[in-house]
Amino acid sequence: MNNRIGEVSNTMRVRLTTAATWRRLVRFHRDQRGLNTAELLGNAALAILALIVIWGALQAAGVNIVGWIEQQLLGGGGGTVGS
Repeated sequence: MNNRIGEVSNTMRVRLTTAATWRRLVRFHRDQRGLNTAELLGNAALAILALIVIWGALQAAGVNIVGWIEQQLLGGGGGTVGS
């Protein structure tokens, strides 16, 4: 294959394209801007899951959290959580 100055072979073109793509991927992976959002959403989901598990455990133990909150909001008085 006769290469003149300024011409690039197909093999070299593929290598250059692959190298440029690799550099873009590495640069994109190092960019942490979107990572914070994903971490916050993950942490929020874990917190909600923890609250659901705690609520379920208290319900299983016979503690009526929802009834107690209703009593407190509607002015039912100073009842205890288990009543």
